[in-house]
Amino acid sequence: MMNKGKAYLLILVVMILLSLSFAGATFYLLQKEKATTSDLKKELDKVTGKLVKTNKRFEQAKKAVFSMDIKLKNSKTDIDKLKTDLTQAEAQKLEMNNLVNDMKMSLEKEKVAKVELEGKIAQAQDELKQLKANIDDISGQKTKLEEMVKDLRNQVSQVDLGKIVVNPAESEETPESKVSEKSKTASKKKGKAASSQESKQPVSGGMEGKILVINKDYSFAVINLGSKDGVKIGNTFAVYHKDAYVGDVKVEKIHDSMSAAGFMSEDLKGKVVEGDKAVLKK
Repeated sequence: MMNKGKAYLLILVVMILLSLSFAGATFYLLQKEKATTSDLKKELDKVTGKLVKTNKRFEQAKKAVFSMDIKLKNSKTDIDKLKTDLTQAEAQKLEMNNLVNDMKMSLEKEKVAKVELEGKIAQAQDELKQLKANIDDISGQKTKLEEMVKDLRNQVSQVDLGKIVVNPAESEETPESKVSEKSKTASKKKGKAASSQESKQPVSGGMEGKILVINKDYSFAVINLGSKDGVKIGNTFAVYHKDAYVGDVKVEKIHDSMSAAGFMSEDLKGKVVEGDKAVLKK
């Protein structure tokens, strides 16, 4: 009986010890749970704070996305505008290329024209040189002509103005073979036909002289009659070559013993020669 009581007591003590152990374990677990719960609450608070911040950031991100969406739409509009501008720029570029090609062609043509012009200029310079040479030649001829006229004036000044030379053959007669009209008798006029032709009064009644010099470059002739003989500017002389009429000359300049008369027709240059007879027309 006593053994059973000891056994019951031992069992009771064991149970009490187990209960105490369980209670201690439970209390320990409860405290640990509280600590875990506290940590979890702290973590939850942290997560909640982070969530709030995340929500704020999300809202900000939404606003940023909305703003980016607007910017994207604007960018699309700008891109479309840029595409249009690019198309126009390409069209302008093509037009500019065509213009450049046209300018290149024009430049090539201008280069060809420049070469041709340079050739013409060179030719003109050569012609100018030739013309200058001709002018120098003409100037030399003019100087010679002036010297000839001067010599002729000197020769004419030594000849009696009352005597007229009709042709070159007669002009070579010596002064001794010529006599003045006042000293000629009627019998000498009848006996000598050549002497009668040396008179200044031709058959037509006009004053008669001869051509001293021909200037074909300036189209005039010098006649051995001047202001002393009554010649006036504007007088017209008929020119005869070997008694054949060839044309008229008109007095343009007068000196004392000679006058310069211009050809009244262009073809007289080749017809009138020195020594031809010049008869004043009435």
